[in-house]
Amino acid sequence: MTRSDDKHNVLVKIVSQQTSDVGDDTSEVITTGLLTLLDDGAFRLEYDEILGEDSAKMTCRSKITAGNDGVILFERFGPYMTRMLFEPDKRYTSAYITPYGELSFGIYTKTAIAERDALAAAIRLEYTIDNGGELISKNAMTIKTKKRKTVAD
Repeated sequence: MTRSDDKHNVLVKIVSQQTSDVGDDTSEVITTGLLTLLDDGAFRLEYDEILGEDSAKMTCRSKITAGNDGVILFERFGPYMTRMLFEPDKRYTSAYITPYGELSFGIYTKTAIAERDALAAAIRLEYTIDNGGELISKNAMTIKTKKRKTVAD
């Protein structure tokens, strides 16, 4: 159970890098979210993302739960849904559900680091995505939060 003072409105910066046979891609997103501090150094981060292209843009809710055991759970809800588990040196199978169909894939995590203090959190992931064991992409993602300033600040 969390107290209301364990919840903080934050700015969320997400930087994703992907390398594949098709080429390299880097994206950066800045949004707002809610950081909830849990027991023993764990935390949950929730934020909204706009996904899709032009007229097909849709809002999804993303939720990341980082335990003190080195496991990070990423969940997305809405028209684009997924549940991905990141644990160093482990491979998990996941699914990505879109309005256009469902994709299954494997995730092998090289690095999964989550840190937090009383007002902010940071996550660093390095992982590969495969289809039936065949490498699709190498990925790196950093997520950093900082407390949002309010009018009273």
